[in-house]
Amino acid sequence: MRYVIIFFFIFCKSFSQLSSCKEFELTELRVKRPQVEFPDHQVEFGFLKKLPIKTMERGNSIQEYDRNGNLISTKNIAKDYYQSTNVCQYKNGILTESRSISIADKTRIESYNEESMRRGNEEMKQNGTGTAAIMDPQSTESVYTAVLNNKNQVVSYKKEKIEINGSNRKIIGSDTGEFIYKDGNISEAKYRGITEQYFYKNGLLSEVKRTEKKQWLFERRNTNQYIYDSRKNLIAISYSTEDYQDGKYQSGNKGQKDSATYDNKNRLIRIGSKKNFIPYKYDAGNNITEISEYSNNKLQSQKGYVYDKNLMVKSSESKIPITENSDIYFKDYMYKNGLLAEVKNYTVKYPYGHKTVYQYNDKKQLVNITDYRSKFKDGKLLENEFEKGSETNFIYEGKSVIIKGNRTISQSGKYELY
Repeated sequence: MRYVIIFFFIFCKSFSQLSSCKEFELTELRVKRPQVEFPDHQVEFGFLKKLPIKTMERGNSIQEYDRNGNLISTKNIAKDYYQSTNVCQYKNGILTESRSISIADKTRIESYNEESMRRGNEEMKQNGTGTAAIMDPQSTESVYTAVLNNKNQVVSYKKEKIEINGSNRKIIGSDTGEFIYKDGNISEAKYRGITEQYFYKNGLLSEVKRTEKKQWLFERRNTNQYIYDSRKNLIAISYSTEDYQDGKYQSGNKGQKDSATYDNKNRLIRIGSKKNFIPYKYDAGNNITEISEYSNNKLQSQKGYVYDKNLMVKSSESKIPITENSDIYFKDYMYKNGLLAEVKNYTVKYPYGHKTVYQYNDKKQLVNITDYRSKFKDGKLLENEFEKGSETNFIYEGKSVIIKGNRTISQSGKYELY
């Protein structure tokens, strides 16, 4: 019998889990789609964004922020196979340097790898095949540096990946970028084998020409053109792509990425192509009341929103057409003293669903979120009766907030505030 052992390599897993600094990158211009702000998302996920966080101890890491909300350091505090740190420096809010170091505990990793190999061999003897997860014992460092002009714009950056062996350091990978500006706007960019040229008309981006060189003398040329209405709203993006091999044309295509229509109140009311598109509807307060999605001119899904004095009180979502295998999903939002107090989730088929209750202190600070699920007795659903499920508590102690509970594990931790 032939035995096979399969190896899976795990590289510096704990290091990859650390939060990193936001490095400079160019983003492609697209039509900005309106977003619906759900009350429960604002309360639960917007809670931390509103806090002036200084340090955040969450899970196995401690993160430190400046007064502008920029991450300045991250440290792995767990006794792990890798000890990882990340340090960031800024100038006027723009990242100028970051260093991410991951130091491997070679003794522990070698012991782990030996044990993994032993188990893999035992498995192979019993089953004819075996697996062994092998950790990489290599320590590494990633360095990012950026140069700014007098307008606080990035004119160049450099990235390096370094192997660390005691006092010896070896660069194993690097990347650079260079950027030219004219009249405050970027006019040329060179990075990762890509060259981009930017053109403007009446102060608005009108065209981007991009050339990307790859292996085997392959070259791809892209051109994006941007069209605006009289109110300077982006209403269309057309593109063309041409592929060349050794300077000879091979193939190409062209089309439209985005097409948008606005009403006389400057609100986006339609985006997409002739057959595949999304229309938006609004109320008098400019709140989105309906979003529909069409594919090949057929309605595929529909979302609806109801408001009372600009507060969302109901949302719905459904696939079209409604069948025995589909359902309509609803959320009812209830408020007390202007604060979200309860959210009920239910469907047409399951009208009792479950609910989430929010509690606040006399300073209107969130102190508790509790989920309640439908209650059953003797295998039967009890109408409008619920039993307590998971919850999260928010504890305020001077200039710190402690979040704990089994509902939002990713947010649990201690937050020191400015």
